[in-house]
Amino acid sequence: MWGAGKFMVVEGQVMESMAWQPQALPCEMSDVAHAIFDGADGLLLGAATSIGITPVQVTTCPPAKF
Repeated sequence: MWGAGKFMVVEGQVMESMAWQPQALPCEMSDVAHAIFDGADGLLLGAATSIGITPVQVTTCPPAKF
């Protein structure tokens, strides 16, 4: 929570590739990490959890393969 007393939620095409593949792209993992490091209170996952083939894996944050 930032100084204004409001929650910050990151929304966008976060983990979008996991709608059709079981492993996130390295750039998506980096986006999630930066959102957390910048103080985000939550992430809004769209297609990856609503129509994706592996919705549970999206929320468990698998290790990145670089």
